[in-house]
Amino acid sequence: MTKEDILKKYGNVELKFRHYYKYTFMFKGETPEGEVVYANIGGDADEIYRLDLDYNETGTISNLEPCSISVMKGSKVVADWHE
Repeated sequence: MTKEDILKKYGNVELKFRHYYKYTFMFKGETPEGEVVYANIGGDADEIYRLDLDYNETGTISNLEPCSISVMKGSKVVADWHE
């Protein structure tokens, strides 16, 4: 799936901030169909300092501008995109 396909299908899924590791903020959400959506933001020390996030932060793929997106249904990868 391309990034555009993922945005079209999963762009409005609400994602919640889960954790931070090595310049990357990780978000997770779930679709009504039970698919789990993961989005990572950052990944680079030069870019990550611009993000202002709260622990209770929520967002969507459309407004978070992730550097990677994965969608899982059980143990099956439905979509996977990385910059």
